[in-house]
Amino acid sequence: MKKLLWEFESLDPETVEFNHYYQCPAFFSEFAILNRAELAMSAQIETARLEAFSSGKEKPTAEEAKRLEKALQELAARLIKTSLIIS
Repeated sequence: MKKLLWEFESLDPETVEFNHYYQCPAFFSEFAILNRAELAMSAQIETARLEAFSSGKEKPTAEEAKRLEKALQELAARLIKTSLIIS
């Protein structure tokens, strides 16, 4: 992708950064390993409401989206610091 940006747009590939954005149903499909009940509790959102987001029946408010993002960022920070010990 970065090579194509260079070839078609003359953009230096080293200056290009990609971010991944998901709509709720796609996010929960991609990251099915997440425990929705725990995520809902961490984001202070009712589990039933989070289930509605993940199925696409409802969309989060801006505030709910911010709380979900914060909860996910905190989870990511914990995961980054995680190491496995083989004994």
